[in-house]
Formats: sequence, C-alpha cells, structure tokens
Amino acid sequence: MNLKTLLFCSACVMAGAAAADVEFGRIEADYGGETRVWHTISLEQGGEFHASAEYRKTSMITTLHVQGHPEPKFTTSDVLSIDLTWMGEPKPGEAPMSVEMMFMPEGMKGPFWISADAPEAAEADLAVELDGDRGRVSGTFSGMLCRQADMTTPPDTSDCKPISGTVDSGLLVTEE
Repeated sequence: MNLKTLLFCSACVMAGAAAADVEFGRIEADYGGETRVWHTISLEQGGEFHASAEYRKTSMITTLHVQGHPEPKFTTSDVLSIDLTWMGEPKPGEAPMSVEMMFMPEGMKGPFWISADAPEAAEADLAVELDGDRGRVSGTFSGMLCRQADMTTPPDTSDCKPISGTVDSGLLVTEE
C-alpha cells in the first residue's frame, strides 16, 4: 500500500468532523468500462492546510500524489490514488521514474486494485504549475489495475481492469 495514501487517510481521520472538506479538483476516468469521477479534497484545521493532492520536494526525490474520493469529502472507501516519483526535481517533459495507481473500493481492508506488476505499465502525462505553497496539476493517465486480495498477497495479474482518464486539481506544495 502506498505510504502517502495511508498518511493522508490517517490525517483526515484524526481531523474528524471538526473541519469541513472542500473540493480541490477532480479525477475523471473510464475504469473497466465504467465512467467514474473522484474528487480531490482540501481542509484547513488549526491553521494548517491539508490536501489530497500534493507535490513534495526533498533533497533526493520529488513526488506527486493525487488521491480522489467519490464525493467532495473524505472517505476511506472507493478511493483512487495516483503517485509519480522523480529523482531530484523534474525538468519540463521529464518522465517520472515510477507511476503507481491504487483503487481501494472497500477501503483499507481490501481487496485493492493496483498497477504494480500489471501486464501494462501505468503512464501519466501530468503538467504541474507551482506558485509558492500551492500549485495545479492537470493531464492524463492510463494503465491496468490488478486485484490484490490483501496487503500481503501479490496482485493477480490475470484479474485486471483498464483505467484511463484526466486529472485537474489544485496542489499543496511542500519542501523538506
């Protein structure tokens, strides 16, 4: 399971009902022949801004995490996440070293649908615009998501569904 997905889920659970979720953007996709829409969300609590779409730069890697929910509010089920990783800071047009996708229809208990080891590699062509601690991401993604029964079982590469779509969302930008 993607650590970023787990951390955001944990942060939102701890935030509880005290803060109101706000739609931050959208992920629209054809998933296994069905048209779906997920919402990226943001919330502010205790003077801190949190978002389910984040661009994070460290001294070694840069990650882009976009997590969509079925409604413009936090949920733990029916969540789609798309994660890209680059060595260092990406140059314009530079492909990420990894693209991973995960769909959690039943939340943390599984089964999960993941792009790892799928017969077709996940791809994303996402443009990022940065402006201080905020930004915007837009573009396309595609791949195959294969069923993974639980966290310890490898994905079943004979049980996969295609996914392709678009992302258009605000971003929280952080540096470490």
